[in-house]
Amino acid sequence: MRKNKKKETAILPQKQGISTYLPLPVLWLLTIVWGFVIFKNYYPAFRPSLDNIGSMFSPDQYVEIFNLSNLVVLNHLLNIILAAFFFFSCFSLGRLITQYFRPVWHSGFEEMVFCAGIGMCGVSLLIFLLGVFSALYKSTVLFSLVIVAALGFWDIKKHRIAGTPCPEKLPSLFFLAKYLLLFALIAGLFAALGPEIFYDSLVYHLAAPNYYKIMHGIKEMPYVLYSNLPLAHGMLFTAGLFLRNEVVAKLINYCACVLVCVSMVSFSLKYFGSMIQGILASLIFYATTHVMLSSGACGTETILTLFAFLSFYALVNYLEDGKLFFLYISGVLSGFAMAVKYTGIFVAVGVVIAYLVSKKKVTLKNILLWGIIASIPVMPWLIKNYIYKNNPVYPFMSSVFKPDNMTDPAKVKGFISETKQYSFSGFWEWAKHPWLITMGRIPNSENFSPLFLFIIPFVLLIKAPRNVIRLGIVYCFVVWLTWSLTTTMIRFIMPALPVAALLIAYFIFGFSDKNYKNLLSIIAIFFSAVNIYWGCWMFYVQGGWKVAAGSEKKEEFLSNTHPSYPYGYFAGIDYINKNLPAGAGVLFAGESRSFYLERMPVVSSVFDLTPLVEISALSGNADEIYKNLRRMGITHIFLNLGEAVRLHRSYRMFYFDEKSASKFRDFWDKYVVEVFHRDETRSGTFLNRVVVYKILEEKEASMPHDSPENFILRYVVQSALGK
Repeated sequence: MRKNKKKETAILPQKQGISTYLPLPVLWLLTIVWGFVIFKNYYPAFRPSLDNIGSMFSPDQYVEIFNLSNLVVLNHLLNIILAAFFFFSCFSLGRLITQYFRPVWHSGFEEMVFCAGIGMCGVSLLIFLLGVFSALYKSTVLFSLVIVAALGFWDIKKHRIAGTPCPEKLPSLFFLAKYLLLFALIAGLFAALGPEIFYDSLVYHLAAPNYYKIMHGIKEMPYVLYSNLPLAHGMLFTAGLFLRNEVVAKLINYCACVLVCVSMVSFSLKYFGSMIQGILASLIFYATTHVMLSSGACGTETILTLFAFLSFYALVNYLEDGKLFFLYISGVLSGFAMAVKYTGIFVAVGVVIAYLVSKKKVTLKNILLWGIIASIPVMPWLIKNYIYKNNPVYPFMSSVFKPDNMTDPAKVKGFISETKQYSFSGFWEWAKHPWLITMGRIPNSENFSPLFLFIIPFVLLIKAPRNVIRLGIVYCFVVWLTWSLTTTMIRFIMPALPVAALLIAYFIFGFSDKNYKNLLSIIAIFFSAVNIYWGCWMFYVQGGWKVAAGSEKKEEFLSNTHPSYPYGYFAGIDYINKNLPAGAGVLFAGESRSFYLERMPVVSSVFDLTPLVEISALSGNADEIYKNLRRMGITHIFLNLGEAVRLHRSYRMFYFDEKSASKFRDFWDKYVVEVFHRDETRSGTFLNRVVVYKILEEKEASMPHDSPENFILRYVVQSALGK
């Protein structure tokens, strides 16, 4: 154990000016011309609307949050306290693990972010192990977190947290940057306090953890391809669900993004000798609209970005300080980046190549050691996939590994194509993609920050850059290159953005010419404000703020259609949760979103076989369909009619042939009765219906009863034929 020594505040490194390959007058000219070109093309397309700003900040729509009788504020405080408890447990676990290596932390910020990051890795592994041994219960999860938190509290009393250097005085311009960042973070927090409506979360980021919670262990979801992707982040969300609900899980994701910002400030303090640069870099990073949106919902990118940046940070520490401890945790964090998402391999490759390019302390032994350490966190997920799908990297490399009988190769191919999103027709089109993405001309890239396209080219002009800057450039280049050659999904580039933002801030502050520095600072703050506007507007349009503000009930909001939340399905789920016995099993028809269900779901994604069709095809008659469903534990069927039509038109989910359709029709007429339905209307016009059906027992089915209309065959299947 380490001794209880007083922690000395580290001395900040001396800040150094930079020079470029171009004389300052030429740099001024290029900056003005290039900035004008970007502004002329970007701003007219993404100009903020004063009317929208007025709508967002109209105070009367938020007054209910101050009504103490509806308990909105107390509910939010409880969720925030539980999320804070979770992160204190993570920090405590990380501190207990790292203290045996006796690291010397530069600042309290550095100790906090690394211990929290390592602790998150540890908690993720702990929840995974509980799941493997079918021990996922509220009592086991809470007991584990409480014990770790108690040990951490005891350890902090014995060993103080490292001191933090006093920040330099903020110029008036950067007070604006500081408070703009604070405003953006508050907006993201408000989004995180609302109910989850992000489609991917409802299908698997939260749906898979919720399934594990229901089943008390990590069990196969045979018809959900997404559940076979790495889910290290899902283990953290599982803990959040056990602590209380999806809002705690969302706050875990949100706090991971806050930790990225704190990590950037810590990095800037240590290597640039400036807190201001870290604040500006954090603003540039978080104000990127896609980052704001990712922080307000449960996904992969935020936690992946935290692990990625900390891995890079640890590598720089190793190369600068020579402590092997940092090489070890760089490998661990890159490994967990891959355990969050397959695209974490971009991070690992970027870190390794940056290490090789540094030419410092590079040995074959260290490279192999780093690789072995990095492979350990992702290995459990690869083994799980091999056990369930005969393919460790499922659904990729299907031509190498023989697909199992639950996999449709054509649908898997469709998944991979949709993940890539956009294919370049040639080198020139690929070379233009930074421009196309910035200007919103590639799907899902709208509102991306123009600051990266504007300033990063100038960063490359720095003459004889410091080792830290060279490492950052190499890391960003490798992550960008591997990303651009595989996909154009803009969220997937997030792991490079913190380092890129730090490079931009370093470039801005590196000049002795005050006017040039102020010009770039004003541009950075202006475009950050524009992007924050778009992030806030998207939060506002989605409508989750109404629940967070107490102006609409969660149940009502989730039962209706909203932007990015098509054909609200919660009314049927709510009926099931409140009225069906705990042992009920629910077959989803025309709906891939199983989150919020508290009973066992049998659900399929659009890239999987549809169980209702498969069972109908494999069964000899209606009675066999009934027996096969009962064998699977299915007692009820849930149909979301509008969503079923939408998905069938796009993905052909109900691929009945004439024979299987006939058997399914007979089964429906004999064994199915309706027990609940809710219609959604808009301005008096019918929009959608959600229905819960009961599958009768054989004795009940033999008695006279009214068979419900078969919407699946009559409307859903016919909709794809234009009927």
